[in-house]
Amino acid sequence: MFVSKSHEKKYAVILIGLLCLTVMTVWVSYFDFGVLNIVVAMLVATVKATLVALFFMHLYEDQRVNQVVFISAFIFLALLILLIGSDLFFRPTPQSKYFHPEDVSKQFVEKKHSGNFEIPSQLLIEEGKNLFERYCVAYFPSSYVFPRERQKIYDLMTHGDSASHIPSFSDLGEKERWAITHYLFSRLEK
Repeated sequence: MFVSKSHEKKYAVILIGLLCLTVMTVWVSYFDFGVLNIVVAMLVATVKATLVALFFMHLYEDQRVNQVVFISAFIFLALLILLIGSDLFFRPTPQSKYFHPEDVSKQFVEKKHSGNFEIPSQLLIEEGKNLFERYCVAYFPSSYVFPRERQKIYDLMTHGDSASHIPSFSDLGEKERWAITHYLFSRLEK
């Protein structure tokens, strides 16, 4: 295929522009623009895609109908991204009327235990019983044999037991896992 000198020059300029924009993409990735990171990255990518579509795909010289179809597809894509983004950026923090993370600690763990939960107390044992019955009892078969050491029970609550199909309860906080540990250990002592 024969390409005229003017087209060669135009393609060379577009190629240099695309290479510069690629370098700019890498350079911009080293900066933190906060929530605008995606906007800056998409802006540079859009400019690169526009250059490729206009000149390498020959939309600049093509019929108007093809240009309108191509541009309208990107308008709908931009609209979709805008609507999804508005939903994600303006969505309120999920709240449940039954569960508030800050209330779990207040409700189930004694305040004076802040930092050292390895020491059992009657209040921790009672709260551990409530937590165990609420979150864990369904996962432990009645024939399950618990370890005879507190630390091993705590490790079981943290990591689970894959051999017995016991899941990890690491989504509970450290305080809650120690409370359950003390409750289970107190049952073993009886």
